[in-house]
Amino acid sequence: MNTTDMLPHHLDDIARQLGEKAHRLYGLDPSLARNASIELGETFSLWTARPGFLEAERTPAKLFENVGYWHQILIDGNPAAYARSLADPGSANAPSVEAIGISPAVAKIDAAIGWIEQHVHKEHELRLLLIPAAYTLAFWLADKQNQILPVDVPDPRLGALVGPHQLYRLDEFMDSVADFLKNLPRPPGAKSGP
Repeated sequence: MNTTDMLPHHLDDIARQLGEKAHRLYGLDPSLARNASIELGETFSLWTARPGFLEAERTPAKLFENVGYWHQILIDGNPAAYARSLADPGSANAPSVEAIGISPAVAKIDAAIGWIEQHVHKEHELRLLLIPAAYTLAFWLADKQNQILPVDVPDPRLGALVGPHQLYRLDEFMDSVADFLKNLPRPPGAKSGP
């Protein structure tokens, strides 16, 4: 069974904000019917790699930081869009929807959720992990094992992470990401690392 660390008491507020911003989706994809039903789907906390993560101790607290929430958006019942929101730390206010868009990653996230529901039978907190320097999106199953399930890994140079759904230990995943980043060509005079 997986859980997310979403803020259920704020989901109505987030859905209201999405309703106010839904018109932006029509500009991104004119094929969307203006009368399409738009619903808030699953919500995950969104995490990213901290600056200097390549040299950091391989613990989640040293590697990752929470940067808000990812919201799946269903259009006519199908996962087709997303929104990102930011929460003001320490505030009782609802997170503020800062971005809304359409991405192929949405369907990949939905497929990964299905895979996790079928194959992972332990308690964990499901977090979405974004590593922009490696163009990588993954689910982090936060528990004592801290396993990672790559979701969207478009660069084949990331090797095994590109394949079908498979869980990796945190250190295996980070080793693959670090190897990839260390082997990227750098422009003359550029510092190494992301």
